[in-house]
Amino acid sequence: MKVAQAVHAAGESVGVPSGTIAVALEADDESELHGLATKLAELGVAHVQVVEGEGEYEGQIMAIGVRPTSDLQSIRKVTGSMPLVKENCPGFQKRRIVRVFDD
Repeated sequence: MKVAQAVHAAGESVGVPSGTIAVALEADDESELHGLATKLAELGVAHVQVVEGEGEYEGQIMAIGVRPTSDLQSIRKVTGSMPLVKENCPGFQKRRIVRVFDD
């Protein structure tokens, strides 16, 4: 619930369009995030990679944010098999989170 609320707060704070859906998904590791970024780019889906700037994970992709879009088919093609974030799972701090915003 905390992650979902943080994602919604992030979207609301930047003025996403009314009716925008926010989803927090889990990736197994950074390699999966690289693959996701590649697929999104191939489909022409606008996104950003969030890279850690310091500490143990410096230089690693920690999350991907997808810009608001009405192209749900492309988003689902790439993220449809990814599970929702589980906040209480062991090792949660080490998991990467994918944020998807779509309308």
